[in-house]
This record gives sequence, C-alpha cells and structure tokens, in this order.
Amino acid sequence: MKVSLYVDDDLWRRFREAVLRARGTSRGLSDQVAELIEDALTQEAVARGFGLLGKSPTKILSAADIKPVSPRAKTSAGKVVREMRGGRAARIPG
Repeated sequence: MKVSLYVDDDLWRRFREAVLRARGTSRGLSDQVAELIEDALTQEAVARGFGLLGKSPTKILSAADIKPVSPRAKTSAGKVVREMRGGRAARIPG
C-alpha cells in the first residue's frame, strides 16, 4: 500500500539520518516507520486492556512502584546456566 505523509522537513531529515546510522542504509525507512506504527498500536492495546481491568493506563510506573516477587519454585540461575553450557559443550565436536 502506498501512503503519503506530510512531515516537517527538518524532522524527516533527522529521522532519516537516525535510521541510516542505526541500520546502515536508508532502505530501512519503511521498516522503521512500520515498527513505530506497530509500537503505537501495541501501546493502545495495552491501554485498552488496562481499561477493561478498571486500571488507569495513564499512570506511569516508576521503579519504586514495582515490587520484586520471589518465584514459587526454588530456582538457581547459576545451575541453569551451568546446565545449558554443559549441554552445549557436549554437542561441540572435540
């Protein structure tokens, strides 16, 4: 689908340069715009979901608002990583 947009020249120039720096080519402009649109729609869907739960989607959480939770099952990140590394080491031909 072809779409025409009217964007301030300076804003578009800065956006194009940012995409060029990030992706190494200006061919990524359309992809970047599509990603931004998808992000905007995702945020809208999340806000709608919060509304259905009766929560205010406009309140921005700070780090202090987020409370850590402990897993119900005992876990050990170190043990999991060692198991993963051990499995990988067993698959590598020596």
